[in-house]
Amino acid sequence: MINKKRIAITIPSLAMGGAERVATELANEFIKHEIEVSIILLDKNEIYYPLSKDVKVYFNAYNEKQKKAKRNKERIKKLKKWLLDNSIDTVISFLTSANILTILATRNTNIKVYVSERSDPNKATSKIKTIRNFLYRFCDGAIFQTEDAKKCFSKKIQDKSIVIGNPVKENLPKWKNVIEHEESIITAVRLEKSKNIPMLLEAFSKVQKVYSNYQLIIFGDGPERNNIEQKIQELKLKDKVLLKGKDSLWHSKAIQTCVFVLSSDYEGMSNSLLEAMAMGMPVISTDHPIGGAKELIVDGKNGFLVPVNNVAVLANKLIQLIQNKELQESFSKEAEKINETMNIQIIAKKWLNYLN
Repeated sequence: MINKKRIAITIPSLAMGGAERVATELANEFIKHEIEVSIILLDKNEIYYPLSKDVKVYFNAYNEKQKKAKRNKERIKKLKKWLLDNSIDTVISFLTSANILTILATRNTNIKVYVSERSDPNKATSKIKTIRNFLYRFCDGAIFQTEDAKKCFSKKIQDKSIVIGNPVKENLPKWKNVIEHEESIITAVRLEKSKNIPMLLEAFSKVQKVYSNYQLIIFGDGPERNNIEQKIQELKLKDKVLLKGKDSLWHSKAIQTCVFVLSSDYEGMSNSLLEAMAMGMPVISTDHPIGGAKELIVDGKNGFLVPVNNVAVLANKLIQLIQNKELQESFSKEAEKINETMNIQIIAKKWLNYLN
């Protein structure tokens, strides 16, 4: 009998988030290739997305009361023991904190280690950058979402790395099936500073002067919610902006709206933007570092790219798209082609070919 390949995925948690969704979908797809898959949660024992019953989950529990250095030493020791005890062949780690712990845990073993960066590497602190850039030299490979992210690292790391985009979520509803769209604009993001919702609100207030019937619908939650609520009050948009909170089923509302917009200052590759395009929605996004939007959008063909933090340009593009139904339809047809190149089967095969 031939032994199955054993892959472990290390990640801080499987809570709601972009990296977490991708890790879950890859695990579910790897199982179909007769691979034994385990997911090791390093920070929190949370699972948000549907996970195959054949995927084993292990929480690398730790003592929160210990000093950080001692705590991390114990976590690394415990992780190493688990990987060796379970005869793991290959580890894929997601997010910088997990990447660092995983490389340290697999030193002086025969376990292959592949790290995956999921955001802008430039945003890490100088201390983390120093540790990360030193340790990444010892991994067997690295997976980046964009070419720009890859270019943040040394040639030695680049030479053993690959760029693979996010997979499209399956079974999404289709925007083109809705004949009459509401007079509304939508976004779906975590409410944190990097998403720059205040800039979107300012642009929307300019749209209001031309199209006063339009609403802005915001799905998501996070630490910036109170500040966003204050900004809504300041711009006198209380009756025009709807904060809908966190909802994994935001797609069913999105297909009833006219435009999806992303106003981020920086991103890895936005899953909500990817999903909006896969549904065939007309989209507008900032051309943010680390290049995730420009990997998906050809400006003027399947969406609009606008400069980061440029209220006037975003407002103008929103108005242009709202008033041009033919452009909406053209963007829609081009955007949904992303399903052909970024479905989970194609993305998972790219990962497996690279790992092999």
